[in-house]
Amino acid sequence: MHQLIELIWHPSSDEAEQQVPEGDIEATADELPLSQEDVVVIETIGALPSVTESSLTTEPQNQDEVLPAASSTCHQEVDALSSDMAASSQHVNSNLQTKSQNLLAELSSQNRTSRPFLSREMAVSREALECFLNMGGKVIQRADAFGNIEQIMHAIILHTDNLLEKIVLEHFVSWLAESRESTPISTTIAEAAQARKTSLSEKATDLDARLSHKKNVVQCPLKLLDEEEKLEAEIRRLITQKEELLAHKKSFARQLEKVNQETAEDLEELQSLKEEMKQANTEWLGAKEKLELVNVHWKPLKENLKKKV
Repeated sequence: MHQLIELIWHPSSDEAEQQVPEGDIEATADELPLSQEDVVVIETIGALPSVTESSLTTEPQNQDEVLPAASSTCHQEVDALSSDMAASSQHVNSNLQTKSQNLLAELSSQNRTSRPFLSREMAVSREALECFLNMGGKVIQRADAFGNIEQIMHAIILHTDNLLEKIVLEHFVSWLAESRESTPISTTIAEAAQARKTSLSEKATDLDARLSHKKNVVQCPLKLLDEEEKLEAEIRRLITQKEELLAHKKSFARQLEKVNQETAEDLEELQSLKEEMKQANTEWLGAKEKLELVNVHWKPLKENLKKKV
């Protein structure tokens, strides 16, 4: 307990640098939801007997004396409950329930004793407080165990002889009360902020969809302009191609006209050659007939000449 007080009163350098804001009692190990084991432990510790006002009339005993066997058994049961919280869920549920029942039965038997011991009750309260402080802040918050912790701390403050412990616990109780009041407000603010965040996320999604649609609408004329430019470029290309074809056509027409003219001249020349060939053939036939006549007359003349000679 004294080590716990020193830790609270003199935080380490790492903890001093990372102070948790008031109202935010979440711990790094508190991200998991409240397990069945934590519920059993909190219910068990909540049933622990705290030091009441009637205990003030009881003569306090020396804090250094050895506790009875019942207090030792209670200490062992609380330690067993704390260690069992890290075990597997099936074994932990069974062990916690059994040990919680044993602890409650032991504490009930202590309440029924005719001679309550202040030292024993103080030890039990310290053990219960230590068990609570070993839990995560979020676990205690979800279990709404702030009242139990305040009750235990008030009882220890009333009966402790350690001034430093009393000052630390009073400071702790004051901080716990402020945290207890600010935690629901912070929770409400966090829930409202989460709801606002969800609403804004939905609005942002809807706005993105509308902007995307408007972007498509705005880009439609641009696409049409691009298509128009492409068509105009295609038209210019076709016009240029048409002009080239017309130029080729004119050139071919000139060549065709020239060929036709040359062909006509060749036909005229061919016709003239045919006439000349016909005339030459006629002359050839006439010359041939004359030669045949000469041959015909030559033979009788040659015979007559031979006869005369």
